[in-house]
Amino acid sequence: MKALHGGDGDYAALTAEHKQMTDAVAAYEKQLPAKQAAWEKTQQGVPAWSVLEAVKTSSNKGGATLTRQADGSLLATGPNITPEAYQVTTTTKVSGITAIRLEVLTDPSLPRQGPGRASNGNFVLNEFRVTAAPADNPSKEVPVKLTRALADYSQPGWAVEGAIDGNPESGWAVDPAEGQAHVAVFELKEPLSLPGGARLTFQLDQHFPGKEHNIGRFRLSVTTVKPPLSLNKLPEPVAKALNVPAEKRTAEQKVALAQYYRSIDPELARLNQNVADHPAPPADPRQVGAQDLVWALLNSPAFQFNH
Repeated sequence: MKALHGGDGDYAALTAEHKQMTDAVAAYEKQLPAKQAAWEKTQQGVPAWSVLEAVKTSSNKGGATLTRQADGSLLATGPNITPEAYQVTTTTKVSGITAIRLEVLTDPSLPRQGPGRASNGNFVLNEFRVTAAPADNPSKEVPVKLTRALADYSQPGWAVEGAIDGNPESGWAVDPAEGQAHVAVFELKEPLSLPGGARLTFQLDQHFPGKEHNIGRFRLSVTTVKPPLSLNKLPEPVAKALNVPAEKRTAEQKVALAQYYRSIDPELARLNQNVADHPAPPADPRQVGAQDLVWALLNSPAFQFNH
C-alpha cells in the first residue's frame, strides 16, 4: 500500500521529463520552415524527370524482344546474344530537353535479378547514342550531342563516360553491384527544343565479347533542368515540387515537400526519439507504484518459488 501511494514524486518527475521533451519538439518545429527553405536552396540542379513512352522497339543484331512494362520500362526477353543493339523510338512534347536519364532496373526474370542478362546480373553498355527529329517530320533526323555522363555506380575500369566516348571498346558496367537498380544521366551539349514535339531514337550498343552482357530491363526519361545536374535521388513528387517556384506550388506540393523534409531532418528525428524514450506516465499516479511493486515481486526469490 505504501508503494501504491508513495509514488507521487516519481510521477511528477516523469511528467515533467515528458513535458520537457515535447516542448523541445514544439520549439524546434517552429524552425522547420526556415530550415526547409535553406535545404531547398541546396537542391538546385535536382531534376524532375518525364518518362518517355516507346512507340517502336527493335533488336538490330541479337534478336531480343523489348516489351513495355506498366512503369514505362522495357524488359528484354528471348535470345541473349553478343553483339546486341537495342533501338528504341519515342515521342515527347517536352521542349528544352537538357539531359537524358537511363535507368537499368531489376526484374525477377533476370539472372540474380539483373539489371543485366549476364549470368551474374551484369551488363556492358558500350555506346549510348541518340538522334532527334521533329515529331511530324522523322526524315529530318540529326544526332544529339551528349557531353557529360554521371552514374550512381560504375564498375572499376568501366566508367559511365565510356558509353558516350565514341570508343566501342569502352563502356558502362556495374559489377559487383548487381541485383539492384542503377541510374546514368547524360547531359546534352545544347538544349533540344522542337516546338511541335520531338521524335527521339536511342541506340544501345552492347558487344562485350562472348559474355551476353546485355541490359535486361531499362527506362528512359528526359528533363529540362539547367545543367550541371545532380544524381541526388528524391521521390518524383518532391523533385517536381522543387522545380516549381515556391509561390506557384500547389497545396499538395507544399505538403509533399514539408513531409519529406521532416523525414530527413536529423535533429527532428533525435528530438522525437527523446519523446519516445520518455513517454507520458500513466493517467493514474498509483500505477507508478504498482509497476515498482510488480518489479520487486518478480525479482524476489520467495515470490518466484512460492507462486
